[in-house]
Amino acid sequence: SCTYNIFEGLDSLDKARVLAFKSWVAEQNLDVVGLNEANGFTSDCMQTLCAYCNFPHWYVQHAPTGYHLGVMSRHPLEVIDTTELSAQMWHGLLHVSVDMQGIKCHVLVTHLTPHEASKRRTEARAIVDYASQYCAEPLLLLGDLNSL
Repeated sequence: SCTYNIFEGLDSLDKARVLAFKSWVAEQNLDVVGLNEANGFTSDCMQTLCAYCNFPHWYVQHAPTGYHLGVMSRHPLEVIDTTELSAQMWHGLLHVSVDMQGIKCHVLVTHLTPHEASKRRTEARAIVDYASQYCAEPLLLLGDLNSL
């Protein structure tokens, strides 16, 4: 698993950037990819990108900032509601539970505020507090932490 900041929606899905992204993802042989800056992505757009990259399971979470979060998975996933916590964060927190061949793995995707280190620390603490309820199972935190 990894996170990838696709920088402002792969420049509005520029064909060369999408091809480079697909090639890079294929070379990495990843099961789960967290996306930052899925700007302008609709559900249809995300579905098209994921199908193109051979990731049948996906979700895009829209952020009020326009810097949306996404996740692509080769395994089934279930979205966990983070509306309350996301409202307290600059770009939000996306949480999915991925069925990794019978093993439930929690994947958190975030993009911390780019503005102040003190606010990033507050967001990070909120994520740690939130994640503690899931620590009995494997958990990954993916995202752009903006030099926490």
